[in-house]
Amino acid sequence: MVAQIVRETVDLGNYTLTRVMRQLDGACGWLSMDGCPIIREICDSGVRGGGIRELGNSARELHLYEEGKGKTTAPVISNHDFVVCKIFVGAALAHDFHDFAFAAHRQVPESSLVLELLFLCCYCWRQVRGVKASSDRIEDQEQLYIMGELEIEKHAQYINNLEKKKDFESMVMEHLRMSGAYWGLTTLDLMGKIEDVDQEVVVSWVLQCQHDCGGFSGNVGHDPHILYTLSAVQILALLDKLDVIDADKIASYIMGLQQEDGSFAGDEWGEIDTRFSYCAICCLSILHRLDKIDVGKATQYIASCKNFDGGFGCTPGGESHAGQIFCCVGALAISGALTHVDRDLLGWWLCEREVKTGGLNGRPEKLADVCYSWWVLSSLIMIDRVHWISKEKLKNFILDCQDREHGGISDRPDDAVDVFHTFFGVAGLSFLEYPGLKPIDPAYALPVHVVDRIFFGKPHKQ
Repeated sequence: MVAQIVRETVDLGNYTLTRVMRQLDGACGWLSMDGCPIIREICDSGVRGGGIRELGNSARELHLYEEGKGKTTAPVISNHDFVVCKIFVGAALAHDFHDFAFAAHRQVPESSLVLELLFLCCYCWRQVRGVKASSDRIEDQEQLYIMGELEIEKHAQYINNLEKKKDFESMVMEHLRMSGAYWGLTTLDLMGKIEDVDQEVVVSWVLQCQHDCGGFSGNVGHDPHILYTLSAVQILALLDKLDVIDADKIASYIMGLQQEDGSFAGDEWGEIDTRFSYCAICCLSILHRLDKIDVGKATQYIASCKNFDGGFGCTPGGESHAGQIFCCVGALAISGALTHVDRDLLGWWLCEREVKTGGLNGRPEKLADVCYSWWVLSSLIMIDRVHWISKEKLKNFILDCQDREHGGISDRPDDAVDVFHTFFGVAGLSFLEYPGLKPIDPAYALPVHVVDRIFFGKPHKQ
C-alpha cells in the first residue's frame, strides 16, 4: 500500500536519493508500520523529468485532478486518504513549503496510516534538505545546501540581549540606535516574539528622542534627522502607539525639508539623497499626512534619478544601486507613481544581482550580502518580477549566514552578525514565505498586519 502511494505520487526515476536513506534508516524505528521499507521506497525512487521543484506542482495537480475526477480507491484506505498521503509524500520529496501548507489546510482524516505518513514526510523533508546533491546528477536544479532551519529562538535572544551590551560595538552605533531599535523590534514581530519586549520602556525612550522641531534623533542627545524620524514612526506604528505623537508636528518638520526641485534634505545641513525622499513619503503616508508635501514634485525628482539601465541613484546621474532602487521604487509605489518605472528593464538589472551562491549583491561585480535580500526582493515584488530569481538558492544563502550558536545573521557566511543584517535576513525569508514568519510589506517595511491596521483598521489575527 505504502509503495503504491509513493510510486503514484509523482513520476519518479533517474535521480535517486539513496544517500538520504542511510541517514534516515536508523531513525525510523519510531514508525509503527515498517518504517525502514517506507524510507527505502521513498529514497530508492527519485526524480525524473522536471526535477525536484516539479514534485511540488505535481502534488498540487494530483489533488486537483482527484478531487475533480476521482480515482480507484485503494483497498486499505479511502480515496481521500490516498490523495492526502500522495500530497504529503510529494511535498516531502519536493521539500516545498507551499505544498506542505496547502496539504496541511486540508482536512486530514484520523487514519493512523495518514498520520504516520505525515510524520514520516516531515522527517524526510528535513533530511532531504540537509543532503548536498551532486551537480552532475541534477540538471537545471539549484544546488542543495546543508542549511538547517531558521534559529528563531536564538535570534530573538540575540536581539533581546543587545540592549544589555555595553561593548565597543554598541558605543560606535549609539548615534543610530533608533534605526537599530526598528530593525530589532520588526524582526521580533516577524518571528512572533514582540511580546518579549517591554513596550512602555521603548515608547518612553522614543519620545525622549523627539525634538521641538518635530523630528527625531538616533538617540537621546543627538540631532534630529529624517532617517531616524521614519524609524521612530515605524516603531510606534509597530507597537500601535501612533496616538502618543503629534502627527501634524512631525509632518511640519518633514515638509520643511522638501526642496524646490521636489527632493528632500536629510536634516538642517542640507544633504540631498533619494533615501530621504523615501523616508518623507513613507513617514507621511503612515501618519496620513501625505498631502502636506508636493507629491508631484517629489515623484518627478525621483524619476529624474532614473538611469539608462532602469535603476536609480541617490541623485540625478548617480550610479544605480539596489538600496537606492528600493527607496525610489518604494516611494513611487506609496505615491501611486510606478508608471515612472520601466519594470522589465529594472527587473532585468535586479535579477542580475543574483550570484552563484544564491545571494544577491547591490551592484555589478560586488559580493553577495544578506541585506540585499531585502533591497532587491522588495523592489522585485513591487514591480512584479520576483519570479525572475531563484528563491530556493536565496533562502539557503540567508540560512547559511546564521550564527547557530549565539543567534544573529551576518552579511555572508562566517562573518560577524549584527542587528542590521539579522533584520534584512529575516525580512528576506519572510518575502520567501518561510514558515513561522509573518509577512512583511515591501513598500512600508513593516509587517503586513501593521500596515493593514494603519490603513484599514484591521485587528491583527494571531
